[in-house]
Amino acid sequence: LRPNPNEYYHARKYNLDISLFERLIKIGIPHATLEIQHRMRPEIAGLVCPYIYPKLVNHDTVLIYQDVRGVTTNMYFFDHKYPEAENDDLRSHSNAEEAKLVVALCDYFLKQGYSPTQITVLTTYTGQLLKLKPLMPRSKFEGVRITAVDNFQGEENDIIILSLVRSNDNGRAGFLSIENRICVALSRAKKGFYCFGNFTLLRSCCDTWKSILQYVEQIGKLNTSLELRCLVHPDVRTIIYTVDDFKKVPMGGCKRICNADLRCGHACTMLCHPKDRDHKYYKCKRQCENKCDNGHRCHNLCYMKCSFPCMVLVDKIIPQCGHEQEVPCYCDPQDYECQVPCKKELTCGHTCTSKCGYPCIKYCKVLVPKPLPCGHEALIKCSKGIEGHKCITEVLKVFPDCKHPVMLPCHISIDEVCCQEEVSRTLKPCDHKVVMMCFESADNYKCQHEVEKEFPNCGHSAMLPCSTSIDEVRCQKEVTRKLPCKHDAVMKCSENVDEHKCEFKTVKKFPKCGHSVVSLCSTPIDTLCCKEKVMKTLPCKHEALLKCFESVDKYVCEYGVEKKFPKCGHPITLPCNKSIEGLKCRKKVPRILPCRHEASLKCSVDVKTYSCRVNVQKSYSDCDHSITLPCSTHIGDCQEMVLKTLPCGHKTEAKCCTSVRRLKCRCTGNVTLKCGHSFTTRCGVTIGKCPELTIKEFPSCGHSIKLRCHESLHPTCTAKCKAKLLCGHQCTGNCSECYQGRMHKSCPFQMFPLPCGHPAKAQCTSMSFPTCTYKCEYHCSHRGCTHNCSEPCSPCKKPCSWNCEHYKCAKECYELCDRPRCDQPCPKLIQCRHPCIGICGERCPRVCRVCPNQREKFRKLCIGNIDAKEATRYIQLSCNHLFEVKRLDKLLDEQFQECSIVEPLMCPACKKHISFSHRYGNLIKRKKEMIKAWRSTMTQPVSTERQDTVIKKLLLNFVPAHVPESADTPLTYVLKKICRLLPPIFKNVSGLQQQCESLIIENETNQYSALKDLQRRHPQISTSLQELFEFFDKTPPSAQKSEDVLYETMRIFLLYVISNISHAVPQQSEDFAHLTEKLKPGQPRLSMTVLTSHLDAMQNTAEKLNLKLNRFDATCLSPTKATFINGIWIICSSGHVFCKPR
Repeated sequence: LRPNPNEYYHARKYNLDISLFERLIKIGIPHATLEIQHRMRPEIAGLVCPYIYPKLVNHDTVLIYQDVRGVTTNMYFFDHKYPEAENDDLRSHSNAEEAKLVVALCDYFLKQGYSPTQITVLTTYTGQLLKLKPLMPRSKFEGVRITAVDNFQGEENDIIILSLVRSNDNGRAGFLSIENRICVALSRAKKGFYCFGNFTLLRSCCDTWKSILQYVEQIGKLNTSLELRCLVHPDVRTIIYTVDDFKKVPMGGCKRICNADLRCGHACTMLCHPKDRDHKYYKCKRQCENKCDNGHRCHNLCYMKCSFPCMVLVDKIIPQCGHEQEVPCYCDPQDYECQVPCKKELTCGHTCTSKCGYPCIKYCKVLVPKPLPCGHEALIKCSKGIEGHKCITEVLKVFPDCKHPVMLPCHISIDEVCCQEEVSRTLKPCDHKVVMMCFESADNYKCQHEVEKEFPNCGHSAMLPCSTSIDEVRCQKEVTRKLPCKHDAVMKCSENVDEHKCEFKTVKKFPKCGHSVVSLCSTPIDTLCCKEKVMKTLPCKHEALLKCFESVDKYVCEYGVEKKFPKCGHPITLPCNKSIEGLKCRKKVPRILPCRHEASLKCSVDVKTYSCRVNVQKSYSDCDHSITLPCSTHIGDCQEMVLKTLPCGHKTEAKCCTSVRRLKCRCTGNVTLKCGHSFTTRCGVTIGKCPELTIKEFPSCGHSIKLRCHESLHPTCTAKCKAKLLCGHQCTGNCSECYQGRMHKSCPFQMFPLPCGHPAKAQCTSMSFPTCTYKCEYHCSHRGCTHNCSEPCSPCKKPCSWNCEHYKCAKECYELCDRPRCDQPCPKLIQCRHPCIGICGERCPRVCRVCPNQREKFRKLCIGNIDAKEATRYIQLSCNHLFEVKRLDKLLDEQFQECSIVEPLMCPACKKHISFSHRYGNLIKRKKEMIKAWRSTMTQPVSTERQDTVIKKLLLNFVPAHVPESADTPLTYVLKKICRLLPPIFKNVSGLQQQCESLIIENETNQYSALKDLQRRHPQISTSLQELFEFFDKTPPSAQKSEDVLYETMRIFLLYVISNISHAVPQQSEDFAHLTEKLKPGQPRLSMTVLTSHLDAMQNTAEKLNLKLNRFDATCLSPTKATFINGIWIICSSGHVFCKPR
């Protein structure tokens, strides 16, 4: 580029805008022109050849560049008509709309995955540079270089975005028509070049631009729009006319959803994005699907760490107190401190104010009124005595001296305070009246009443407080007086003229130099310095302009003088005061270097240490390439980019010095693994383990799980059982813990509430019925019950209080009433003087239907039609809910049917106990009788037999009915087969061998082959027996365990019978295949009715075939009535109480 002088006139007059290189060429100095270029792809090189460079040859390396991603062309000229703006301060130009287009295209290329260092934004004007920088913040465009064309000379980059700026109606293109700048601007790009400008203007202003644009039009690279192409979906194209059109490609792709499979199993929800196609940095925003052991879902997003332990609040019963609390899911109720207010009574009779889970407070903090010695009462903490307590009750007290009354706290004595009453008094000797506090003395009081007083010396007067003496004050009145210097001055009357400083400005002369200065009249001339600048001769004989008072001895001479270096004799201009010693001569002189090249060096530079910078042609020893380098630079390895053939047969561009063994092929291809899945991977990259997500099924239970193809199934299935147990709770075990749904894990939850309505303080698996320790909630109109809930209530022998003007009950309070329900309206008036909405003989509802301020309360409490007629009567229960009388009668009467649930009478809305009601007293008493009948008929469960006895009875089902007595079938063989089915803990069960011996002696025939071949013909029977023994051993007794053991034993025995029948009649084995399949582990559990019918049918078939098999005996395993204590208790019309599972 040419130089850019700041002074335009001198640049034109003396040709200062011509570079030295151009001057040398013009005078005929020999020169060489570039002919082979290694930078630009051919279409970009066509912009400068032949219009600027007559001849230009493209090297092979520029022919294998990859196309620019995201666009349909590698070079483009975007024509627009956006007007420019002129910056007067910088004498430059800018174009705001063009700047926005440039920034949007740069952002688009970054979204294609290009590094910021691969992109450069060039502009031809400083004004445009200042316009671009605010639009490209560092947070987003860090690494992208933004610079002017003049500062980018000799540099290059992969993608160049050029902003030409100029666009006006005056036909002025400025220095855009200079050929040097055109050459630099158009030849900086290697792979992609995109130019924005008003090319109609440039075509009309410059012939060079006209020729270049003609070439661009011929190859179809000039238009008013730019076509983008989605890298992921090549068939999707987007046309860009304005900067707003870039919003159609917000992520750099298109508007299709990505939907790529993520590692978490979800699909990518972003719009199509060419960048980060492997989704290494993508954060999945879907809801996390992980669950805790109780099935609560994680609240975090998928990419976040799971928020475990689970903090979901669930209702749990605290075992220490029986209260139901909202406890975090992960927290064991045993370790949780109950937050219910403590209801225990302290020794003082007050209720404890602590929480249930904390120790009771030692000192009662309830405020109670206590009498003080003064006779007043004070609210003091219950646990605190009156000693030291100060009475704060305000009482009227009178000061003994002045007799003024005052209200003071009782404990404050009148002698400890001063009277604050305001009184009016006459001061002496001035006789002025003043308002002061009663306790203040008039003798010491200073009168502040202002009076006019006259100064004795000057006769002036001033307003002063009465108590202030005139001798203590100076006269402040301003007067004009003559100073000793004959000047007039305004001063205070009390000031002395001799001490006053005259502020009048006068001209004074310095006695030594005769110079004059303007200063205050009172300032002596001796205190001033003459600052007049005069020419003085320095000791070095040079002259300098100094202030008059400055000394020449301390002045440092800055006059430039010529000095010579002692060694070389070269001159140098230095300040007079600066010594030449220690300086190095910087004059450039021609020198011969050791390499015999001539160089212009500074005089002080040693040629032995200087690195020769003359460019010479050097050849590499390993290849035929050569390179032009400075003479002193080591040639190193060849960096020429060449095409190399890799061992895989593909070709790639690499440095000449790089070995093909170190190169990695970047070509991609499809690879099919042994499992049949295919993947697109780079050449030479082997996929060891297949990462494809597949659904695998557990063979034992049929559950499926999503795993990677190479991952093997875990031996045990961890799928949730989710079966409903007899107790009504959902099973918390998994598939393997519950033996594929055949024998369930013990229920860990608390028992459901008892029929009396109180919580049961026992585990769900408890085999003993818990005793209710809560206080009985029933009461009558005379008194409340003082017993615990489990104890019978004492009958109230007083006459029944259910009487009204229409009916009267003649029974005693505890007996069923003999009068009907009265449906007449209540004749009373409530507090607001409106008629009561209740029913005759019942408690009046505490809400008015007429008053506007109680309408909202009525709406909240009323259950049912709130807009019923005014004649509708309501009844209010103890829980405060309001019901229409007829509707509540129907709802409560429906609870008594042929078979009724044993439970207290409850409010239909909130399910709270109705402990007392005249109208429904008979229903309450009938419910109490049901609970009493349940308690009387409820027995403790039969004590469970020892497990070894149950196991013996179970095994006897599988011992053949007839055992041979021949020598080849010894008794020990049969016993060994039985004991082989037992787990180690039961192999030495006492009495098992003797029982088997007696059984064998009693039988006579030779039929024992079923037991002998049991494991060989049907191994799953043996495995199931082993699992049954294991379950029986580790699971505590419960109703669910009895049910599961009975079902599993019947299932195994049915398989045992089918096995024997199939062995005896092989041709019928296919008829039983379907039933055998249903009985396999993992299949849906059959009902007990269906299983029993199948077992009876198979046993009848065995008898018809004359197979001597035992009939199944389930007496040792059937659950007793008392086992189902955690179900729903029902009483029939005959008074029988029974329990059914929930």
